Amino acid sequence: GALLGTMNRKEEEVYWLEKAIELEPTMEHALTNLAGYYQDEGVLDKAADYLARAEQVSRFSSSLLKLRGLMLMSPVHSSWEEMVEERVAMSRKVTQLLQFYSQPGMAPQKVELDTSLDRIHFYIQYDGLNDRHLQELIASAYLVLME
Repeated sequence: GALLGTMNRKEEEVYWLEKAIELEPTMEHALTNLAGYYQDEGVLDKAADYLARAEQVSRFSSSLLKLRGLMLMSPVHSSWEEMVEERVAMSRKVTQLLQFYSQPGMAPQKVELDTSLDRIHFYIQYDGLNDRHLQELIASAYLVLME
């Protein structure tokens, strides 16, 4: 399914990913790929639902899926203010996650990224919007998960 998406055959991508989940409801990669598809389409509630389902069935990377869920962003914004608000909210959520994991006994399960299968976090940078703080927070969260 995900390969079809890279070939811009979106309807087929969704069909086959949904078919895979129908046959195997615990197929984590199909769930996360559908989450990525819906995030790209701006349907964040569906993306969050698929990530939550993937987190429930995940055997290895629930911490990573939790971080991905916090980083859902709209691909298009109706205003500059909305774009800034979304980034502030994401920054707050990632900071809270890092604070949670820094508590004694709350260290996350170590994650090994499989870049051949996992979607790597990506968002568009805009002129005049300095996302360095946000990028550093996200990088810090990934480092905590991989320690």
